[in-house]
Amino acid sequence: MSIRPLPEDVVGKIRSSSTITSLNGVVCGLLKNSLDAGATKVNIHVEYGRGNCIVEDDGLGIVPGDFAEDGGLGKPYYTSKFPPQHGLYGRQGTFLASLSNLSLLMVTSHHYRHNSHNTISIHHGKLLRRQTPSLPGERFQLFDHGTRVAVNDLFGSLPVRVKHRATLFSDRPGLDKEWGRLVHDVVGLLVSWPSGVTVSLRETKGQRELRLKPPDNADMVSRALRFFTQASLADSGDVDSWVPVSATAGHITIKGCISLNPVATRRSQFMSVGILPVSNEYGSNVLYEEVNKMFASSDFGVIGHKGGMSNDGTGLNQKKSKGADRWPMFYLRITLKGAEDVFDVDDISSHSHGDLERIMGVLRAVIYSFLKKHHMRPQTIQSSSDKSVFSTAPHRSTIRAPKGRQSTATNSKTSSSQVLSSDPVSSLSDSPFDGWNRMKVGPRTERRPAKGVLRKHETRPSTSETIVTNRLIGEGGRLLRKPFDVSAPLSPGKGGKRVDAESQDESETNPLTLAERPKRKNEPREWLQDILKSWRNPVFESTQAGVPRINDEAPAPVRDTTSIHGSHRCCGDDKGEVRFEAASIGLEGRVSRSALAEAQVVAQVDRKFILLKLPLRNMTDGREPSSSCALVMLDQHAADERCRLEELMAGYFKQDGSHKFPRAVVEPLERPLIFEISDREYDLLQRYQEHLEAWGILYKIQRRAASMKQEQDGYTVAVSALPPSILERCRTEPRLLVELMRKEIWKLDDEGIMPPRPRSAGRTAEQAQPSTADFHGCPRGILELLHSRACAIMFNDALSAEECELLVRQLARCAFPFQCAHGRPSLVPLVDLGSGFGIRGWDEDERVGGDARVWKRWMESVVS
Repeated sequence: MSIRPLPEDVVGKIRSSSTITSLNGVVCGLLKNSLDAGATKVNIHVEYGRGNCIVEDDGLGIVPGDFAEDGGLGKPYYTSKFPPQHGLYGRQGTFLASLSNLSLLMVTSHHYRHNSHNTISIHHGKLLRRQTPSLPGERFQLFDHGTRVAVNDLFGSLPVRVKHRATLFSDRPGLDKEWGRLVHDVVGLLVSWPSGVTVSLRETKGQRELRLKPPDNADMVSRALRFFTQASLADSGDVDSWVPVSATAGHITIKGCISLNPVATRRSQFMSVGILPVSNEYGSNVLYEEVNKMFASSDFGVIGHKGGMSNDGTGLNQKKSKGADRWPMFYLRITLKGAEDVFDVDDISSHSHGDLERIMGVLRAVIYSFLKKHHMRPQTIQSSSDKSVFSTAPHRSTIRAPKGRQSTATNSKTSSSQVLSSDPVSSLSDSPFDGWNRMKVGPRTERRPAKGVLRKHETRPSTSETIVTNRLIGEGGRLLRKPFDVSAPLSPGKGGKRVDAESQDESETNPLTLAERPKRKNEPREWLQDILKSWRNPVFESTQAGVPRINDEAPAPVRDTTSIHGSHRCCGDDKGEVRFEAASIGLEGRVSRSALAEAQVVAQVDRKFILLKLPLRNMTDGREPSSSCALVMLDQHAADERCRLEELMAGYFKQDGSHKFPRAVVEPLERPLIFEISDREYDLLQRYQEHLEAWGILYKIQRRAASMKQEQDGYTVAVSALPPSILERCRTEPRLLVELMRKEIWKLDDEGIMPPRPRSAGRTAEQAQPSTADFHGCPRGILELLHSRACAIMFNDALSAEECELLVRQLARCAFPFQCAHGRPSLVPLVDLGSGFGIRGWDEDERVGGDARVWKRWMESVVS
């Protein structure tokens, strides 16, 4: 069977599918072409259901020669620009050719130096017609000059994409999601572009319109704020909260603005390298993660709420936490001098490790300075001698930076600027060793001639170099000399050259480690020691004594004597007693949930744990019991948490035969909980109202009339019913309910997915009660409220034997008995008792028989 080449049209579709991925990507690509053409006005029409879009601009236009038969319009690589030109998006020249392979493409243009209008149509890579000049009905008449590109039936030749398009855009949530992404991408292009451009967006089916117009003669920060406000990415009342920031280090410059007001979404975060936007569509970009991590570790977005009485009973404690509004809004433009046009923005992680580390270092410095200036307690930047966050270029020399290049910050109240010290060398090498210091770090050294004369060609290890310096601390934290001791006097000669230190004592020249420093012997007096021992601190309780262990009182050399017994390890002493290492336990059977119903309670240990004798299951078939059993330790607090959590979950839903899905049990509120929302949250609460009502949060949205002429109309939400398990907590602390709802709707909006409704996992109404499987897709705030209620038995609570038995039986009926409500393990095996309490894996020979017999006797006494 011979290998035949694919047809040219199939090859073109396969090649084009890597460039053209979505209709939003096509719109952004055409907008980039308009910006490269010098356009100041762009009109965009989108029809998602049919895969159509039209982009019109007032750019320079396309010369008539490109529309001729020997022209290159629509051909691959015709407009390629290598090397890339500074300040332009176009590079490879394959966008229009790829687009024509997957759609019906029509291009009409009027060049500003010509009078003719010209048109060309290409369908799936084949030329349909060429009109030079264009017909009267197809001429470009919107602007005096410019270009109109019409794309029809994108991916129409791919049945799978056509079906996906029809399914995705058949309902409003799919259209809202794509429209939001398009607005976000267009704003990212406009804020990165150095000049002002007005863009009008219109979506045909949903009748959505948006106009993005920058202010006249505005700087980068003002233009970005205007775009954010017009795109509803920032509130118009928060304009004064934006603070300009800037920093420079070597060949890297960062300028932008950051808002002091947090928001509930990350959609208002933008970065660019020059004019190239840095995408964070999937929330995994390293630059965005670094910035958000620094904000998350600070007091940015922290709110205080009343959390109970203080220790002295005089007032209320203010517990700090972060609510739904926790994300920063910012735009940061990164400029790489001489390298921004070759920097790979789409795959920034695969670029030069040195450039990426330098950019992240300057970003940390900018964010740290911003947070520090506004008293938000940022986490200290970790730096070291060989890899500093302020090191932005290879250290090829140790020349000090001029005083003017020192780190500075302006005293202005509206800006934060910083210039970081850097190396004069700013080459962009791809070597992973760029960040390494090429100069040996340490004090000045002087060689002294060796004692005695060496013969010719005779080799011998060189003598040690004497450190002649006034430094006290050397590399690695070592002491170079004793404190208050001068290492060597300066010679009176010219230049102050140091004299040779050969005559000094060895104890004075050799560096001293920190361990050799004399220890302080200032011990408290006896009467003070007695007070400290007997005093009970009312604030910080003393540390409790550890749980006693076998042979814990033996001396250290004896305790560390280890012998191997089969697959276990024991430490023995001279009296023949053994201490078993629990970390090396290996069970011959399986710990299962069904075995908990047959477990025997031995005793409560230290009022924290319950010691159980648990039968093990067969390793190959978990349903068959094994002949062995094990001693396990059960955390009483974790076990009670799990039992109470699943009890609350079991009562959360009720099964109704008339409905396909289980319904949440709700209880009406005596007085509705009412709070105000923004216009954007009004749309989200309407969109996800069915989802929240499925989890028992019933509410209505009403329009609030403005009380004064200066105020604008707003919206209020009235919550009328809640599930009983969270009702009381939400009624006493309404802030928890507000944060729960706001966090959930913004999370769903960021993810762009609709979670599934609670379901019964295939059960009918006559079968078992609703279980934890019904909580797939549950709002995180509801789970946190349930977890807060799942707590009764605490550490140091004494339990009787009957109470321990009851707790173990309740745990055996849980779906996840081996985890607490927060995911921590609730049960730990200690030792495999074997068959008939015979210790598995022990070699009872003459060498270890004595230790094994002692161990058996102890185990039998414990079990009995």
